[in-house]
Amino acid sequence: DIAFATKGEIALAQLQALLAEGAPRHCVVADAGYGTEAAFRARLTEMGLAYMAGVTSAVAVWPPSMEPLPPKPYRATGGLLSPRADRQPLPVASLAQSLPPQAFTSTTYVAQGTNDALAGRFAALRVRHAGGITTKQRLHPEQWLLIE
Repeated sequence: DIAFATKGEIALAQLQALLAEGAPRHCVVADAGYGTEAAFRARLTEMGLAYMAGVTSAVAVWPPSMEPLPPKPYRATGGLLSPRADRQPLPVASLAQSLPPQAFTSTTYVAQGTNDALAGRFAALRVRHAGGITTKQRLHPEQWLLIE
């Protein structure tokens, strides 16, 4: 019986099978094909697995020191976190473009299979995944975001 499953769902099933067989709990490394699936990242956390996953620049995050406001008391919102015009999550691209130049560190490195040294600028921030403002959500934990 074959049923449709996303790349993330297939990978999670494989990881669960490996863990059930006693495989060690190492850090999971995934590209943006997996990392943009919020459910994939959430399930890795639930499984107790550390991970490093690529995301696209469109993924929305709460910038450092900002998060949605708690719901107003006695409203029938069902516990939705409340956005405001001055408190909105940002796409990673917008967050990166809003950072001052001193937030970035320049580095040169050699990657396997390259003949020359590569150069890049990187910034590391603690952010919260926004998770979709229109759905019920819990406040996601802070995580490191490495921006190139």
